Amino acid sequence: MDKHSVIHESVRVLSITVSLVGFLEASAMFPSFWPATEQQRILEQVRSILSEGFMVAVETASSTVRSAVTPDYGLRDWRRYARRYAADGRPLGAMLLQEAFMRFVKVCATSLVGAQNFTDDELLDDYMNGVGIARSHDEAEITLVNCITEIIADQIQLLEDGSDYLQLGSPLQQKLNFSVKAYALIGYLQCVTLSGSAANSEDFLGWLEDTLMDQNQMSCLKLATATLKSIAIVARMSLNGASSGSRSLLRYIIEGGLPTRPSSSIAARCLAQVLGVLSQDAIITTLYSLGNVLSPGSGSENIYNSQLVAESFGHGNVVATFSQRRNDSVTSLSVDSEEGNVPYRSVIQAIVTIATNSHDEKISALAQSMLLQKIGKVGVAVDAYIIKETAALSLSTGQTEFQLLLKFYDRIYWDGIINGHSNITNAVQSAMTYLSVTLTRDSPLHRTYLVHLLESIVNKGDATDFDSERQKDMVFAPNDIVPLLKPLALLVSSERPTAEGCEGVAGYDQVLSLLFRDAWFNLAVHGISFSSDVAQKYHKELCSLATHSPPLVSEDRMEMLESDVELNTILRRGMGAQRLIEQKKMLIAEIPIRESEIKRLNYPKAVFLNAALLVECLRVSSGNCTKILNYFRDPALATAEMAGCMSAIAEKIVSDYLSLTLSGKRELFSVPFLSKELASFFVACCHRIERVQNVAVLCANKIIKECPSALCAKHSLFALLELLTVMWSSCLEEELDEFEWKSSFTSPMAIAKVDLPDNYSFRKKTLDNLLERATAWVTTVMNIAPLDIKGLLQAVRLLLKWAHLSLKVTIDWGLLKVMAEV
Repeated sequence: MDKHSVIHESVRVLSITVSLVGFLEASAMFPSFWPATEQQRILEQVRSILSEGFMVAVETASSTVRSAVTPDYGLRDWRRYARRYAADGRPLGAMLLQEAFMRFVKVCATSLVGAQNFTDDELLDDYMNGVGIARSHDEAEITLVNCITEIIADQIQLLEDGSDYLQLGSPLQQKLNFSVKAYALIGYLQCVTLSGSAANSEDFLGWLEDTLMDQNQMSCLKLATATLKSIAIVARMSLNGASSGSRSLLRYIIEGGLPTRPSSSIAARCLAQVLGVLSQDAIITTLYSLGNVLSPGSGSENIYNSQLVAESFGHGNVVATFSQRRNDSVTSLSVDSEEGNVPYRSVIQAIVTIATNSHDEKISALAQSMLLQKIGKVGVAVDAYIIKETAALSLSTGQTEFQLLLKFYDRIYWDGIINGHSNITNAVQSAMTYLSVTLTRDSPLHRTYLVHLLESIVNKGDATDFDSERQKDMVFAPNDIVPLLKPLALLVSSERPTAEGCEGVAGYDQVLSLLFRDAWFNLAVHGISFSSDVAQKYHKELCSLATHSPPLVSEDRMEMLESDVELNTILRRGMGAQRLIEQKKMLIAEIPIRESEIKRLNYPKAVFLNAALLVECLRVSSGNCTKILNYFRDPALATAEMAGCMSAIAEKIVSDYLSLTLSGKRELFSVPFLSKELASFFVACCHRIERVQNVAVLCANKIIKECPSALCAKHSLFALLELLTVMWSSCLEEELDEFEWKSSFTSPMAIAKVDLPDNYSFRKKTLDNLLERATAWVTTVMNIAPLDIKGLLQAVRLLLKWAHLSLKVTIDWGLLKVMAEV
């Protein structure tokens, strides 16, 4: 045969090959097109076509086309086709044909269980979870199962016989080979589940274990996934199978090398699934077997004291262990590399997965204790991974173990700082961040974690922290608090806002509210102000924390003569002449117009004002500038210097909000939102405490002066008018009811609600002041309002004039609403 004839024959063979591949792939997409008898006939026919001679001819034709140098145009087209197939990761040849055929075989088996629309992963996961599709099979379907079983067995044998050849092949050919085997294993698994008598499960387990121990084959994620999940599925079918499967998976995790992290995760999950059908003793034995891998004999000199480990999960000797590692450079080099740590990471992940899937707090506690006892036995990198994984494990433990783990994190973090182990400190930060974003408010561990973080901030710089020289040197250093800001901000910001508190601060009980206040006080004690470097660097975290923090005044002390400012011990922390000067300097830098009042402040009051200034300036970023009014209800503001400084802070808060509104960069601070804030200030103008009224009037004046369009919005304008009606009604109560008084009043449109004292003279004075201010505000806005708003404002002004003449005038709300709509 001449050269031209050889090339022509090769092209003809490849044409047939490509046609078969296309037919098989299309058939795999629509297996229900044929009944079971037709599927069997197609399988047998294609099987006879794919003889050894034909497959050799396909490989020969593929090689001829790739290596030929003839200028024939038809051949050049086929060379281009071959390059496209290769670029797609599917080199044109016999293995591509085998893959298409085995995929069709697998789909035929899958169709018999009624799962045509399932992906392979979904199908395997359903089997692992114990979900099966029960249906009866006729004689034709049983015959098809037997046919599929025979075809797959021959294919597996063919792959094993040609394993040496395939190992010498290109990476793309190996990839196709692994894909063929993955389809074969999944298809055979269907046969095992459909008919145990038709499929030899022992042979199947043998194929799976051979694959499991071949690192080259397990490097393919597709084949590794099919192998691992098939072992777990078959193992769950019988008790003996579960014991055998658990041993195989355990051996693979410990000795198999686990070349890819996804396969490591899958292996751990499969082992956990198999252990789920065994006894608790089997689970504990497996955990100890995995734990022994983390105890190399050469590292015995680094093992922590067992008594300290039992008491505090091993963090008592962290400093000593890290110091020992620093001198053991050979060991550290061998285990701290990413390659060397793969088996250890897989073992740790398996321990966590098994304990978590057991849904048993005692087993999770055992696993946590076991892992933390391994700290210091292998290397710093492994220690860091243990720290990260114990965070996921802690979600399934009890509160006692969770609290001990949090204390361990705190201690090992500072030990890592001392010894310069950045991977340890980063691991602790990652673990705490994971807990913050994972714990939901309905979790029993949520409150425990929140209390721990707040107490950790509050306790920084406390007298009880003076037990070590490090803490004496670093007392009141902001860096002590910085690591806690991100976890705390993430934890509180993940909470859903409540209906009553749009900022998400509602729902905190007295204990949590006190901890929040003390935490902010301690931030101020540590020199963290709004303009400090720490506040600028961690602005996002502090803003989120401020948004979800209650005001720094206690609701319980509003009616008392003695303020919490005089009683709170955190406000006295670090009190001294020099620190008093520093606190006053921070305050003067923010509100210089009150320098004379600031100089008369004592240390607790200066710290309190700095904390209030910090949290409320940060809260402005969330779109709220009215929380500052809560501070004027506290008895501490009865003194002139405190009232003056807090008034300046309130003015600064409103100015910051207005600057964001006038910039027009964020929708959250647009005029409709500012209108709602202005309405809240209007309500505060009728507050039962006079100093709250005065500040509210001051803030409302500033808003209307700098952004008069805020009063033109319906929300603020109607709130003002409704408040006039409410105050008029409250004064009218003196004449209508002589024997009892009403303390709470709600406006007709339910926009405003006010609580008033039983002093009717005070009520009349409040109404007169509000009428006077409302008239001035509406007049000011009317002069600059657009024409469509000016008519409404003129009607409002007329009603206000009538109200001045007689308090018994009732505002015509129907007329105003019609005018507003027009």
